[in-house]
Amino acid sequence: MPTVITILVLVAGVIICIAYASAQAKKERAEIAERRRRYVESLSPTVRIIVNDGIHLFFKDDEQQFFGLDETGKKYSFDGLHSICSYRDGIFFMHKDSCSLCVGKDYSQPDTTVALDSVSISKIYAEMMPVLRKNLRKELDKYGVNPTHEYEVDGSIFGCDINSRQFYMVYGSPTVYDFADLKKVTIEDVSNNSLCSFNYSIHVYIRHEDSFWDQYPECDIDFDSKDSAFNGILAMFKGIRNRQ
Repeated sequence: MPTVITILVLVAGVIICIAYASAQAKKERAEIAERRRRYVESLSPTVRIIVNDGIHLFFKDDEQQFFGLDETGKKYSFDGLHSICSYRDGIFFMHKDSCSLCVGKDYSQPDTTVALDSVSISKIYAEMMPVLRKNLRKELDKYGVNPTHEYEVDGSIFGCDINSRQFYMVYGSPTVYDFADLKKVTIEDVSNNSLCSFNYSIHVYIRHEDSFWDQYPECDIDFDSKDSAFNGILAMFKGIRNRQ
């Protein structure tokens, strides 16, 4: 009997310790979230916090045209946004001057970053895609491109203007090509690769002045089996090849 009582006391003690540690962690997280909220709101009276759960922080200021904050305290301007890459655990923003901002799990720093939940990813994505599309519109106007087809996959945008015989890709940065620059398009089934979270990859090859680089794809577009954009993008690039 004394042994049973001792075990029960130990179990109760462990449960109390776990509950206390959990409560403390929750309290600390709430304090961090509040400090971040106050800091961001001190940057501008018109700033809107999109995500702030004590681990991640993301904000947007439509009036002063900046968003986000990295570990150095740098803010990012709207007009410098080149592309957005959303993936399972976070969002990656490519910015001018080779700057980048990662919100969520950064696999180059796996020990110091934490995965972002899908709801937060959707919120950030919905806020920032209009900014990216506005910047893309400015870039396309320089080339006189008026899209007749356009598709988007996880923040990467692909499209073409049949009339001007040009196509474009926002894949790291906006790039515009003539139809004649498209060398070939191939499809790879990667569904049996345990390292891939997608089923298919479209490889797009662009002609280069140095023919050595012709053998390497300019970009890989990855899809899962349910992605509705797959057939559209593939048909677009095949259509470009047929028009050459």
